[in-house]
Amino acid sequence: MIINKKIKLSTKMSIYFGFTAILLTVMFFVMTHVMIGFSFNEYRQENEDAQVLKVVEYIENIYKNNKGITPYDLENLRRMFTRGGYHISLYDENGNFIWENNNKKQQHMKGIELNQRNHFVKKYPIKVDNVIKGYVSFERFGFPPLSQIDKRFKTNLFNGLLIIATIGVIITILIGIILSKQISKPILKIKNTADILRNGELSARASIKTNTKEIEELNKSINYLAESLEKQETLRKRLTADISHELRTPLNVLQNQLEAIIDGIFEASPKRLNICYEEVVRLTDLVKNIEKLTTLDKAEFELEKENVSLNKLIESVIEQFKPVFNEKHIQVYFSSNDEIAAYIDKNKIKQVLINIISNANKFTNKNGYVNISLLKKETVATVKIQDNGIGIDEEDLPHIFERFYRAENSRNRKTGGAGLGLSIVKGIIEAHGGNIYVSSKKNEGTTFTLEIPRGIS
Repeated sequence: MIINKKIKLSTKMSIYFGFTAILLTVMFFVMTHVMIGFSFNEYRQENEDAQVLKVVEYIENIYKNNKGITPYDLENLRRMFTRGGYHISLYDENGNFIWENNNKKQQHMKGIELNQRNHFVKKYPIKVDNVIKGYVSFERFGFPPLSQIDKRFKTNLFNGLLIIATIGVIITILIGIILSKQISKPILKIKNTADILRNGELSARASIKTNTKEIEELNKSINYLAESLEKQETLRKRLTADISHELRTPLNVLQNQLEAIIDGIFEASPKRLNICYEEVVRLTDLVKNIEKLTTLDKAEFELEKENVSLNKLIESVIEQFKPVFNEKHIQVYFSSNDEIAAYIDKNKIKQVLINIISNANKFTNKNGYVNISLLKKETVATVKIQDNGIGIDEEDLPHIFERFYRAENSRNRKTGGAGLGLSIVKGIIEAHGGNIYVSSKKNEGTTFTLEIPRGIS
């Protein structure tokens, strides 16, 4: 059985920080150890070179003071350089061998490996008044063992480095733990908020104070998602309630009429049957409108586009409404700054115009007016439909494109409708890639503005 155990983000980050700190510290310690060892050997070499030059100077002084070198001087040299670790040889000015301290045997006895890799040979002339009196050769096979002072210096140096490295690892791990908690804590809060949302409490919001941009954006995203879900849930409940309300009324009328006819209270007269027929028609229209909205919501919804003259389309709709406008003595004006064509679905845009112009007629009092204008703005055709009717209350204005929404002043059956028309209008305009706007003042009138991409092909 394979168990896929998950690791907390804070734990994982702490492990990563700790591993990285240890790896970097080991690399630092190794490199520093190598560099210090190399530098220490250079220091020893430079120090011994300086001592060798002093020996050369010492021998030159002997030659200068004694006009040569005596057996006594050679014995002093032997005692001096037995401790120095060098094999020293003296030669006359012709290069003939004179003396050596025989230190190779001493080097071997002290544990210095006699090999060519560490072989060191230097030969210096012995000068007195710039005249060569002889030569001195220094030979050594490797460095002699370190003195106690040198050993103590190197040990203290490396111990100091080890302490610094250890402290560095500890500090890095602590910083990693603190940083991982600062990152994982807000993420955990956001996760808890998501769990609450998943359980149906859509009012939950994540409240996090952070200066990390990505976490702040994640916080905003989860809150935006929560707001969207809450709004959709409210709309869903409202939609269900509104559909029930819309269906209930005609069904109640039908039920009451039919029960009265069955019980013999009313006769099945043409008048009663016509009432039932009207309610059936209203139910049929309601279902058709709901089907239209469903179609507009489908991802596969397609428009049957063609090049259409918007001027002629608007004029045809106005002509269609002339009888009802004349009945209320409403004046209709149409103006355009150019002949404008657009690549649109003619029937659906006509449906939009019919819906809005019909509303203008419904909510405009007798002897009113309706102004319709058509303007061309770059790639967009703008249609404005303005009336001086009863207007829309300010609190209702943001909701008029919502499904089944109807302002209170229009909730009677003669003018109110089912509250689906403007939802369908908005869906059609947006399917064309356009926008629709509305502005209104109570008892002054309403203006609808349509922005339709022309997209001529």
